[in-house]
Formats: sequence, C-alpha cells, structure tokens
Amino acid sequence: MPIRRTCRTHASWQIAISLAVLMLMLAIAVASAHYQSSLSDPQVSPRETTAGDPVNFSVDFTDETGAAPRSVQVQIDDSARAMAASSGDYRNGVRFSLSIPVPVGSHAISFIAIPAQGDRQFEPAGAVTVHPASVTPSPRPSPRPSP
Repeated sequence: MPIRRTCRTHASWQIAISLAVLMLMLAIAVASAHYQSSLSDPQVSPRETTAGDPVNFSVDFTDETGAAPRSVQVQIDDSARAMAASSGDYRNGVRFSLSIPVPVGSHAISFIAIPAQGDRQFEPAGAVTVHPASVTPSPRPSPRPSP
C-alpha cells in the first residue's frame, strides 16, 4: 500500500500559502485605509527684519476626512507657538497663521501639526534673521560762538 503523505503535505502547503496571501491582502487593505493629513505652503515673511518688527508665519493644513487638527504650531528654534486657523474646509486646506516679533539672531523655523488621527506632521521652513534695531544718535549741540 503506497504512502499518501505527499497529498496531505501538499494540502498543508496550500492552506499555509492561502493564509499568508489572505494576511498580506488584509495588511495592504489596512495600510491603504491609513489616515492622511498634511502641511503645505509654509511662508515666513520677512526673512530678514529688525528687532521689534513682527514676522508673519503661515502654513496650510489639509485633512482628507475633514477633521480639524489638535494643534498647528510654528517652531522657532526650540520654542513652539500655537497658530490660529482661518475659516474653511479642512478637506481643501485651512490656512494657519501667526504674527509675532522674534528675538535678535538667526532662527530655524518649522511648522508642526498634530492631526485628529495619525502621525505628527513636520514641515521645515528655513530660517529668519533678526538684526538689532539701529540706535539713532542724538544730535550734538552746536558750539555757541563766544562773544
């Protein structure tokens, strides 16, 4: 009587391969359903200014489900500041902005968004340089002619 292990082994391999393919298809479906949000069009203006003058920061936040983010911030070196949203539809993008004076020096700028779901978004935006305010010297009194 011949041994029929080959058929059972073959069937086991078919089941194992079918399960592997099913798991792969499930993983692809979950990955494609991944939530998408993004930051775009970062603006910093002016790029060079004088101490005391405000710098304008703005960026667009888009969310494919239309959900508002938990926060959008501008990061100036290691300090983050919350930004205000204009009205609009998050599916099409909402502009966030902030206008503040920045300390003297050269500062790295980036934008950070924490969406309602998904991963934190980070958008580098270059640098801004702030020069000290020039001091206008007081005029010297003119010497008076001596009598």
